[in-house]
Amino acid sequence: MLTNDGRQMQRPREVAAIAESGLHRIEYPHKHSGLAGMGIMIATVAAGLPGALGLLEKAVASG
Repeated sequence: MLTNDGRQMQRPREVAAIAESGLHRIEYPHKHSGLAGMGIMIATVAAGLPGALGLLEKAVASG
C-alpha cells in the first residue's frame, strides 16, 4: 500500500487493519496533489525496486 498519510499509523483501527491484511505499507510524503502526486509516488517506488529486490536476493541467498 502506497500512501502519503503520515497520521495513518496514529489511528489504532487502521494500524490493526493493515497488520491483519498482510499488506506492506510504504509512506512517501510529498506536497503534490491529485494524479501528479500519485504519479510521483509510484515512479519513485518503481525506480527503487530493482535495487531493493537485488538486496533482498543477496540477503536470502546468504541467510
